[in-house]
Amino acid sequence: MPNFINEFLLSNTRLKTKTRYRIQSSFFIIITLYLSFAIYIFNSALPENPTQMVISILFVFTIVVLQFVTTYDPLYSGDPKKNDYIKCFHKNLPSHFIAKELEMPTEIAKLFWYHEIFNKWRDEKHEMHFNYITSLQRGFDCRMAYTIIIFFWWMFIVSAFLNTIIGIAIFANLKFNVEFLDNYFKHCNFFHEVLFMVASFIVFWFARHYNKSINGKCRGAFEKFDEINQLNNLWIKKNLHDLKPLVRFYYEK
Repeated sequence: MPNFINEFLLSNTRLKTKTRYRIQSSFFIIITLYLSFAIYIFNSALPENPTQMVISILFVFTIVVLQFVTTYDPLYSGDPKKNDYIKCFHKNLPSHFIAKELEMPTEIAKLFWYHEIFNKWRDEKHEMHFNYITSLQRGFDCRMAYTIIIFFWWMFIVSAFLNTIIGIAIFANLKFNVEFLDNYFKHCNFFHEVLFMVASFIVFWFARHYNKSINGKCRGAFEKFDEINQLNNLWIKKNLHDLKPLVRFYYEK
């Protein structure tokens, strides 16, 4: 990697943290989609010829590229009423706290939070620099957990649907001896397909169990994110006197 790129990455904590999240989530997506494509389309844990291998890789690569270019953030931009994960993520967001304390619209409070407070914490000499690093890391940990939960839930649903169809087809083939089904099942390994479905559900269950809120209490990555946000809000409350004069500038923009 060229030195100037390396220096830029080292100096940009937010970019490093976001890149780490993208790489980790892409790893899960690459492995899972590749296996699903190979097992269900080519009836083999590994494609048997170079053409199948290339098709699988191109398919997975396209999905991953779409993930990287997509800017929508369901946790940050989503409706807290939609599900408990978004609700926990928004629970003590500093921008919401600022909107309440300084009596300003949420959208303006978001700008105020990032430009007047959070971005200034990037300075390593700032007393809240550790909170800046921790907030970024824990925020993307929540995104990682949410990505795994949603992705593997859909993997389980799709594989369960396909396995049901395959199970019906197996029964039909045994009863009616349909020729084209017989050719398919010569290469089909139903055990791999069921195993894939079960594995998807296990990953989903563990990720959901660890991060699901109970009686309104956030858990897992979301609990850690909420803890750092509460500390950030304490600092904001302590410095409200110095922050209030800056509010007028945002209404004049």
